[in-house]
Amino acid sequence: MIPIIHKHPNFFHEWQKDFLTLPIAEQERLLRVQAISAFSM
Repeated sequence: MIPIIHKHPNFFHEWQKDFLTLPIAEQERLLRVQAISAFSM
């Protein structure tokens, strides 16, 4: 069970930059989605 961030560091970096420009509520929603998809892998 390896998180996507380990497999694609560049992709994660880009995602993180976009992520930081989002509203807080949207950030929280995306974090929940990431956590759920990480656990289901």
